[in-house]
Amino acid sequence: MRRFLLLLTIWLGFLPATTVSAAPTYQVPSGNDFFGGGFNAEPQSQTILLGQGATITFNSWPGALIIKKSVTYTLWQQQGSGWQSILSRKYTKFDTASFTMTPQVAGTYNFQIQADWENVMKGTYYSQGFSIIVTPSIIPPTAMSLKLAHDTILPGESTRADVAFEPANATARVTWSVAPAGIVTIDSATGIITSQPNKTGLVTITATAGKLSASTQLLVGGVKDQTVAAGDPVTFELNGLHDSADYSFQWYAVDQTGNKKAIPGATHARYQFTTNPAPDLSTNPDQNRRFQVELIPNERFSGAEHGWSNVATLSLTAPRPDPGPSLNSVPEITTEPINLAAVVSQSAQLPVTATAPLAITDRGHGAGSWQLSAQLSSLETKATKLEATLNLNLGPSQVELSAGGDAVSIVQRPRGETFSTLLTGSGLAIKRNPYATAGDYQAKIKWLLTLTPPAENLQPTQKVATVKSESE
Repeated sequence: MRRFLLLLTIWLGFLPATTVSAAPTYQVPSGNDFFGGGFNAEPQSQTILLGQGATITFNSWPGALIIKKSVTYTLWQQQGSGWQSILSRKYTKFDTASFTMTPQVAGTYNFQIQADWENVMKGTYYSQGFSIIVTPSIIPPTAMSLKLAHDTILPGESTRADVAFEPANATARVTWSVAPAGIVTIDSATGIITSQPNKTGLVTITATAGKLSASTQLLVGGVKDQTVAAGDPVTFELNGLHDSADYSFQWYAVDQTGNKKAIPGATHARYQFTTNPAPDLSTNPDQNRRFQVELIPNERFSGAEHGWSNVATLSLTAPRPDPGPSLNSVPEITTEPINLAAVVSQSAQLPVTATAPLAITDRGHGAGSWQLSAQLSSLETKATKLEATLNLNLGPSQVELSAGGDAVSIVQRPRGETFSTLLTGSGLAIKRNPYATAGDYQAKIKWLLTLTPPAENLQPTQKVATVKSESE
């Protein structure tokens, strides 16, 4: 049986070890969920030379809304067809954990880590499986790649850089560099990257092994620059924050001299708005606007640090061609059957059913408005015409369409606004007609969507739907 001299080093205080029984099988990895918790820093496989030490780093959490108390980590090693616990210890402080092992025999060793969080209903999590490959001699790599556990972090937080070689059992000494200096530090033994408090910026991480090298970028501060077309919506989002329930937020507009002005209502980790559509980018007030978010610890998380993100910049490109408003859907309308005897002797009021919403979107911009009008044709069979009025319930307002009458304005909105209604509560009023005959009565509704003032390159949109009612 292959064995390790095992040294567990956690960058935290720990309590005495507990005894854990053998696990018969490999457990399905728990992954990482914002609310449900899991491993937010998975252990990674490594290839080392015989006699060298391997340091494995990892971390878990119980989710954003859980108050952390303690966690017990158990290291499982595959032994033949089963799994055996190597050690288990309980920790009461929470940061990236690591253990170091030194192999005595060349070969491949398979592991999995179990995390048990105290006082959490579903507090047991399993890491992904990982291997320590021990080679008796140096196998030089032919290619290498570099990835980060997180590509955005906040000032004062940590992440990890992992190098992978081709072939998988290749080994080489890795050296690290970061540029620009002063924003993060990197532990050459573990690949742990730690950002400095109150330092933000885009950092390039480079790993070098002999003549091979690989680079990737890490954003410290968590808010990325955005480029959108003038008039389009834009979203600035605070990335890299793993415990957002610990904080409240306030976004600021930052001028070129660094002065900040709080943006009313912008109090979430994401700030979204629609940019100014002015086509002259040199005078567009949103061009090169800068934003920053403040992190304010909640009272019940008094240990959390107050902080700021980096300053992110908005860049505008030329506006998109105005697509004009779109009449997405119009409903077919049916009524309950007409009681012919009732219509012959008196007027009737029938509820209607709409098969689809009346829906309009407009991603255009600029001055003016769009208007939707409708015209109802005669309600008739081949033999008889009924005098009727369709009462459309638009929510806050009612609109009447007279069968065979003129077009009527249904709704008008400024450019860029949308509209949708299900026409619930609408009805069809039919006047008394002593000459009414049996049959299937039908009318057409012509919907017309226009712009005010008209645009030269945009044509009105027209759709036709039916109103149906059977007699009984």
